[in-house]
Amino acid sequence: MLSIGIVIPCFNEEESLPQLRDKLKEFDSAIKEKYLPFYYFVDDGSTDQTFKILKNFFQEQNQFILKHEVNSNLGAALKTGITSARKHERLCFLDSDCTYDPMIILPMLEQVEAGADVVVVSPYHPNGGVEGVPKWRLSLSLGLSRIYRLVLRADIYTFTAMVWAARTDALPATLSEKNDFTFLTESLFAILRSGKKVEERPTILSQRKFGQSKMRVLSTIKSHLGIIRKIILGQI
Repeated sequence: MLSIGIVIPCFNEEESLPQLRDKLKEFDSAIKEKYLPFYYFVDDGSTDQTFKILKNFFQEQNQFILKHEVNSNLGAALKTGITSARKHERLCFLDSDCTYDPMIILPMLEQVEAGADVVVVSPYHPNGGVEGVPKWRLSLSLGLSRIYRLVLRADIYTFTAMVWAARTDALPATLSEKNDFTFLTESLFAILRSGKKVEERPTILSQRKFGQSKMRVLSTIKSHLGIIRKIILGQI
């Protein structure tokens, strides 16, 4: 039975953690049929009760609570989780607000076992969709993904997705230096350019029910534009 590391970044998510706990109970029961799951919750410098609640909710032997003393952004939290979870044969990323139901990981892992190196959720795939997401966020993410698809000439529709399932050895040995949301995008580029097989899982992106998005919009846009510029200039 393969072991799987599941990385879940958390920042000021005290409102959403009860939902996450309930969703993960169902997910954990289902995934244990084929995998040995290990959960890595990364509290990225939360200023609310997130860390305390994580410690109260997730106390099993296969559940680990990691902590940043200062908020360092999504990419940094993922890197902390990846570093701890690299020993497992499979690696997944989940968001703590459950905008994607954790159960989506199960068919994504089926794609991995069928031959994909990395599978990403894809609301912008023709068979995917978006429900209730603020128009500004949808325009930003969809627009960026279309630009990346154009300049990279890659047959991928979504380049900004948070939820992944992967063979651990498919991830770059040296992780991207990006600490913000573009960590995911830059990592995906590195995987594509290494010749690994990347597939998408068309799905529905829904609006979060609790809390607010932690994306720093202006800095994220600036970071994406910097990446696009490097691609056009052949520097990536």
